Amino acid sequence: MPEQPRFDAVKFKETTREQWQNAAEAWHRWIPVARAWAGTATELMLELARVGPGGRVLDVAAGDGDQSLLALAGVLATHAEANTR
Repeated sequence: MPEQPRFDAVKFKETTREQWQNAAEAWHRWIPVARAWAGTATELMLELARVGPGGRVLDVAAGDGDQSLLALAGVLATHAEANTR
């Protein structure tokens, strides 16, 4: 029986990172389109989730991650506004 090739975790990690890096630019270009398409729903989701300072958001394979960036932007804007009063 032929010997099975061994799993190379380091090579797998390097290959996976390279694949994601190659895909990142295309995802970044599509953010304005995705935001226009899902922006209203994303804003409602974040409002209903009451994301704010001191809160936590766990983004688990939720598409391009833009909704998490918008949540962070909202928290930072709220924090900045509170500090200017």
